[in-house]
Amino acid sequence: MTETPSSSGNAFWRVVGGFFKFLLRLIFVIVLGLLIGAGLYFGVPWVYRTFVRPVQENTARITALEQRVTQEQARAKTDLQNFEERLTTLETALQEAREELAHRDEALTSQTEALSEANAQVASLETDLLAVEADVKAQGEILVDLKAELEVLQESAAGKDEVVDQKVAVLEGRVALLQTAQDLLRVRLLLLEGDSRAAAEATTLAIGHLEQARILLPDLEPALTPLKLRLQELQTLINERSFRVGLELEALWAEVMELVLPPVVMETTPATTPVEVTPGLSPLPTPPAP
Repeated sequence: MTETPSSSGNAFWRVVGGFFKFLLRLIFVIVLGLLIGAGLYFGVPWVYRTFVRPVQENTARITALEQRVTQEQARAKTDLQNFEERLTTLETALQEAREELAHRDEALTSQTEALSEANAQVASLETDLLAVEADVKAQGEILVDLKAELEVLQESAAGKDEVVDQKVAVLEGRVALLQTAQDLLRVRLLLLEGDSRAAAEATTLAIGHLEQARILLPDLEPALTPLKLRLQELQTLINERSFRVGLELEALWAEVMELVLPPVVMETTPATTPVEVTPGLSPLPTPPAP
């Protein structure tokens, strides 16, 4: 009877001891799991950063270096080909330059010979030039004398030139008056043909010739100015197809011809006054009014 309580007490302590053993084992397992988890959590990244990542980076660098080496090799090959082509071109150019230099040497030799000949010719020309300068000096003295004589002749001819110019101006003025009369005859002919427009244009031409005569013959300006106004009126009458065109045209033609043909002066005695004789003019038939 005394062994029963002790055996039950031992069983209780065994149960308690087993529980604590289990608890210790559980804590050990949990701690071990935590340690393993912490090791995995911190160890795997550390292993990746320490071992795997450097290997990957080195692999990428090696790949990039290989690509760069390949590119550099291709570039070096291309540069080498370009250099060889350029070297060939330079060799060709050098050969051409040598040939050109040889030609230039030959040309320089020939030019040197020509220069020597030219120097000899220059020496002879200098001698001739001295002789020519002496001749020029002598001719210059003669020219001075001739200039003096020419000035004397020009002074004597100046007065004659003025007279000649005046006579030429008078002749040109009378020619302009004759052209005016001819234009009036053309106007008359055009009116007979019935071409009033062309007749008006011919009248404009007659006005121009009359203006030229007025400039060249200032002595006749008092007589020519009214004639110019009458010609302008005649042009207006032609444009208006007036019946007075024929009479006015004939009168203008007669007056212009009187100015063209200067009066003939007949001297019987020194005391008598000059008599103006106007050459007879056949009357113009009056053109019909257009």
